[in-house]
Amino acid sequence: MPTRPESHEINSAGDALLRVTTPPQWALRAQHENDYGIDYEVEIFGPDRESRAELFKVQLKSSGNLEEAETVRLNLELAELDYWNQLPLPVLIVLADVRFRRLWAAWSTDLDPHPRRQDQVTKTFRLGPSDRFGAERVDSLEKRVVAWRAWRNRDVAFPLGVVIKNEMGLNGDAAVADVRACLRRALTPPTPLTLRNRSVSGIELRVVCGMEETRFATPGGRDLVIDAPITDWWTGATPGDLLACLGLALFTSGWTREGRFPHRAHL
Repeated sequence: MPTRPESHEINSAGDALLRVTTPPQWALRAQHENDYGIDYEVEIFGPDRESRAELFKVQLKSSGNLEEAETVRLNLELAELDYWNQLPLPVLIVLADVRFRRLWAAWSTDLDPHPRRQDQVTKTFRLGPSDRFGAERVDSLEKRVVAWRAWRNRDVAFPLGVVIKNEMGLNGDAAVADVRACLRRALTPPTPLTLRNRSVSGIELRVVCGMEETRFATPGGRDLVIDAPITDWWTGATPGDLLACLGLALFTSGWTREGRFPHRAHL
């Protein structure tokens, strides 16, 4: 008699857990063929049950041997991650713990594959409480899909938010403070970001200060990477230098409309 592999049971349990957690306004469609490394496509509908023409992809990773801990590890092949980040739709990676019936979710563009060795094939990422997937995250996930679409369609309304993230620990506090002060002098006071009369918090440029590099990250395009920590190259820099980096990040991500430029920052 045929036997069913345990991996098939785990995958089926992960699929069932995802479907029961998915909100009713999301139409979850399985991708049966011609999608490599993609399991589902989601279409978002509004309260009136009409499509909002907002789509994203889902890659489901199911596991039956995770520990009951707040933080879990997600191991990904970097070739897959690079592929997802080049797709025309955002990709949400969902980790299903079928043993304790828990879900985590992270956008592929938020999982940082850098720095990496030239010969590196896989990388392990940590997902914590803020990455748990449930009803409380539906609104923020939908806003990210709106942000992605706006960025791709060049519909971003200025001013564009600028967020500074410190990944250097205490050693980076002083540098981040200098960057904030510089931006406050160079940019006009912050105002809410609007997109077609809707407030969308997910569209922003991020200045990520890391131990080995400084990244200027955009929501829907390639990052601008300076291969040195900000503490190395920031000494002697001027507000104009920082604004030039922000402008170059926009250009690198494909934003070229009239060479426009963020005039305000969320600081």
